[in-house]
Amino acid sequence: RCVQETGTWGYKYISNMEALKKWGESQGYVRYIHQKTNLNTEYIVIGLLVLALMLLAQGIAGGFVIFFIGVAIPTYQTYKAIESPEKTDDTRLLKYWCVFAIFMVADSLGEPITSFIPLFGIIKFILILLLVTSDYKGSEYVYKFIVQPFVAKYQQDIEKVYSMTRGGQQTTTEHQINNRFNSLILLVPIQMLSLIHI
Repeated sequence: RCVQETGTWGYKYISNMEALKKWGESQGYVRYIHQKTNLNTEYIVIGLLVLALMLLAQGIAGGFVIFFIGVAIPTYQTYKAIESPEKTDDTRLLKYWCVFAIFMVADSLGEPITSFIPLFGIIKFILILLLVTSDYKGSEYVYKFIVQPFVAKYQQDIEKVYSMTRGGQQTTTEHQINNRFNSLILLVPIQMLSLIHI
């Protein structure tokens, strides 16, 4: 039995390392490091993740690491998607930017609370990494099951607030708009917390 468990663990280890290698080979910066250093691709990926986690844990360059992974790399991917004739990648990246913007707004609003959570920088890094990796499948999932239903449910209120900010026709009083906007802001964290119980 012990040999069988070790064999299963060994198989999982090898398949995970192969997955890391495959993902690393698809990333230009990992290929560049591989060409310059001749290190194995999977070890470069592991090293970069460990370095990022160490920087985030120490509070050093946390903003840069999150900016690089959450903004710089997707910006370049967006440029490539715009220049390509295929449009499916455009839609995928639009969903990413929508989810990322909501994530950053929620992060800014929750900063007074999250600043007291130990190692929250690492948690934020992992969440952004989940949105970016696997060709933005994480952001597509969040868009489909959280953003789209939420916006569809409150779209009329959002449109009214949006028209007020754009200088459009005022269909309701400013007091009603402020109340609806404040309730929307309170609903976002409540919606996020309700996902924990799923």
